[in-house]
Amino acid sequence: MLDQEFSLELRKLLLSVQDPCAQEFSRYFQETFGDSLLAVILYGSCLNEKLKKPTSIYDFIVVCDSYWNFYRKKRYAVLNHILPPNVHYLEIPSPWGNMLACKYNVISLEHLKKATSNRAKDIFIFGRLGKRVGIVYAKDEAALEAITSCVHSAMWLNLDFLLPTLPDQIALDDLIIRLLSMSYAGDFRIERETKVEELFEAEKGFYRYAYGWLTEKARDNGLPLVREGNTCRALFSPEERERRNQQTLSFLRRSRRRSVYRWPKGLMTFGNYLDYLLTKVERSTGQRIELTKWERRFPLILGWKHFFRLKRQGLLK
Repeated sequence: MLDQEFSLELRKLLLSVQDPCAQEFSRYFQETFGDSLLAVILYGSCLNEKLKKPTSIYDFIVVCDSYWNFYRKKRYAVLNHILPPNVHYLEIPSPWGNMLACKYNVISLEHLKKATSNRAKDIFIFGRLGKRVGIVYAKDEAALEAITSCVHSAMWLNLDFLLPTLPDQIALDDLIIRLLSMSYAGDFRIERETKVEELFEAEKGFYRYAYGWLTEKARDNGLPLVREGNTCRALFSPEERERRNQQTLSFLRRSRRRSVYRWPKGLMTFGNYLDYLLTKVERSTGQRIELTKWERRFPLILGWKHFFRLKRQGLLK
């Protein structure tokens, strides 16, 4: 159960999103998906002005009651059942005369609860919800309570997986930075070398409060961690640390494999997924990748040379 005081403060922080562009997307989602829409969660660089770049697009997790109610194209519902979430790209006109762009991940509340619990099959969802996020829309009090609970569970889960990888003693800020890095270890991502430090600096008040509370309550919730001032100590025996560390590493390897499985699905649901990835590579690394006609036509067969080149150069995290 959530601690009442922490629950109220967490909810207040999650509901603090005032971005007018995010609200425009929220209105579009409500009008398009109707009663099936339960919540809209904003994450990523557009959540904070310090992180937003001129080329940034908005990132959302859209929570629905049922894929069958949510989608008109039932093949998308099938794909989301097999490997949630589906990711889509959207552009809408804004009241200010320009076009707004976002990508949004669709997941049912049932799958969201599973993905932020010890039944999670990969880090895709709980890794994102373990960072700073904002609730742009919740259908009702029940939906708001459920999303708040899922964010809280995601934070616990991130901490639980991180613990065996930590040294015997670590400062709270260093623990948080390692935690923010962990979701990248479970995915193939193109990001700047300084991205994690930027995330922490932009929202360090939130992270120090949320993970400060979690580390203080860790032992009460069955996690072998104590905090003394700003220093955290893991309480593993050497044998238990090694066993748990291998479990975490195995889970992250499986997460990376599952992230690759999502690529074909992204090509089907995203629309211009390939151009989006190429733009992100250029934005993050400065490298422009030119694909041949055949590479564009069969990217999952002929595009691997670019993947392995980026990996060799250490640009693919």
